[in-house]
Amino acid sequence: MAIVVTRLVMRCLLICAVLAIGIAASLAPVGFAQPPTAVDPAMERQRQAGQASAEEYAKNLGGDARVAKVGELILDGHKVLCGLRPTVLVSNLDASGIIYGVAKGYAHSDARPGFIILNTGKLAHEKPAVQLWVYNRACGHQFRGPDPLVADCFSVQRGRRQKWMNEHDLDEICRFIGATEGDAFYPPGERRCKVMRECYADPNLR
Repeated sequence: MAIVVTRLVMRCLLICAVLAIGIAASLAPVGFAQPPTAVDPAMERQRQAGQASAEEYAKNLGGDARVAKVGELILDGHKVLCGLRPTVLVSNLDASGIIYGVAKGYAHSDARPGFIILNTGKLAHEKPAVQLWVYNRACGHQFRGPDPLVADCFSVQRGRRQKWMNEHDLDEICRFIGATEGDAFYPPGERRCKVMRECYADPNLR
């Protein structure tokens, strides 16, 4: 009799456990987002010092970070190049650890020759003209130095020269940054837009 009771108790406990698991599963949030890929401060310092390659940086980031070699990256059907500099692509980058050169978390670069970092998850939600502008302004930092207005100008003039930007596209870019208030590094969006329009309309541009 005791054996039968024990077996019944064990069966009840097993059924309860199965039911509990099922209820927990039904209440769990569906489709957990991947946690942001954080930047390792030590690796970021190496990047700043020009002591880390794109491959080393991507490996350190982990997750889905990978390197697009020169000539491999295509945005909106346009092959994009920044000299001989590769691009690190990562879909969910936590930009808080980037020491310098943050562009609203979309792209990262600096004045030291090296490589560009693109946050492809954020960039994918933007219009093609904005994507191309973001990449090329990051490239502008590589060629022209840390001044954000100079990098903005570099990008729009390159867009006009390479024919992937027209005045409508420039309007899209101004809408993209127009409401930004600016900070210690970036001027307000309204001022940036004014400078870009002047750069785009430069009659000496060839």
